[in-house]
Amino acid sequence: MSKNKLRLLSAAFGVFAMLTTHAAVPPTIIQGKVNKEKPGTLYFYTVKEGEMQEYAHTRVGADNGFIMGISAVEEGYYYVSDNKRDYIRLYLKPGEQVKMNLSEDARYELVNPSAENKLLLEWANQSVDLRRKALMIKSDTATYVSFFPKFEQMEKSAAALKAKATTSNKKFNELFKFTVDADLELIALSFLYTPHPKHPSKEQYIKFYSGISQASKYCDGKILKLGEAGKLVGFYTTWSLVNSQRGKMEQAEMLKWSTSLFCNDTLKGMQIVNSLRGYKSYDKLVAAVDPLKKYLTKDQLAAYTEYEKSLRSFKAGEPGLNFSYPDMTGKSVSLKDLKGKVVLVDVWATWCGPCKAEIPSLKALEKEMHDKDVAFVSISVDVEKDKEKWKEFVEKEQLTGIQLFATGWSDITKYYNITGIPRFMVFDQQGNIVTIDAPRPSSPDLKKLLEKTLKN
Repeated sequence: MSKNKLRLLSAAFGVFAMLTTHAAVPPTIIQGKVNKEKPGTLYFYTVKEGEMQEYAHTRVGADNGFIMGISAVEEGYYYVSDNKRDYIRLYLKPGEQVKMNLSEDARYELVNPSAENKLLLEWANQSVDLRRKALMIKSDTATYVSFFPKFEQMEKSAAALKAKATTSNKKFNELFKFTVDADLELIALSFLYTPHPKHPSKEQYIKFYSGISQASKYCDGKILKLGEAGKLVGFYTTWSLVNSQRGKMEQAEMLKWSTSLFCNDTLKGMQIVNSLRGYKSYDKLVAAVDPLKKYLTKDQLAAYTEYEKSLRSFKAGEPGLNFSYPDMTGKSVSLKDLKGKVVLVDVWATWCGPCKAEIPSLKALEKEMHDKDVAFVSISVDVEKDKEKWKEFVEKEQLTGIQLFATGWSDITKYYNITGIPRFMVFDQQGNIVTIDAPRPSSPDLKKLLEKTLKN
């Protein structure tokens, strides 16, 4: 046995032992070879809310072999890639063993595949060439003259393949049929909206395109099980706009209209995130997204907040982040709710010694300015498990002002790059930034700053 094979076998046992030690269910193992001259790195992706997220990667060995052990696998789609452009879709179950060989042009083989992966492999072999042509992954001079007949031929073979989805896994059978239809739509739309030497007129479109538009798209959210959902949502939005009778729209109107194309809230949020790069003005971004912010999931909201932050310099006069956190009773309080008052924000935690050292000075300052239009807001970054500890501390220390709980280092700390606490920030009566790094209450300069802001 060669040294490389010994190393690979040793690594396999090491990965397996490590994962079985920490998991009740045996890990899912993916192993095989990458039959390329320079195989490089292999990437493994999970699917979350319709987007691929890198979960693990491994260097391919000198003998072109690889092995990956993945714990806590939930049944569903996963993706493998060796170049981050071509993706191989697998259907995995906990404890499954997958042996595969990858070659050029996103082609692959499976050794003794499950019934589910056997169907996925057959579909991949049927669709890979047109998918690569549509997305121009492979350098190609194809135009609609050659592409459309091949697509219609593939559409017929796809219908025959869907009829073969009769495995004992009924959940997979339905997902597979949906996946084939979604892939066809993605390939067809990708071809239209990716640059090619020659493009068709609407009169030259094949019949498939007439069935794409639907009054309510993807209501059941099944598309979110696919890692390509974001791309498809983007292409579908473009298709709908091109074929609508609507005239020119302002950005806010455009976003409202494009989100209305989908009847699933997560897809609405996905469309919002897809649209972010089109905004170069902070004011226009906020005006467009604020009425639709309720559709954003936690991860989508984080993506939005990060982009919003990229349009800011945090200079005095810029609008502050409209944070919103629950108070002691569970009622949410936002910066906008405090409009008309100068707002002092204290970012702190019960475990923070310097934070607690400022409490007497903060209490004294609140007392001195009790008759002024100043809102004293303390935002705790204690983690969820310490929420009761936070409540007990607030009551024991008789903290006044507005006490809010941010559940850890959440959006406000990320937005303002807060890496150490306490941090004090001041906002004017309109919610605009005065400073995001104000003096501490123990300094007389803070009171002077608040009084000066009240006069402006």
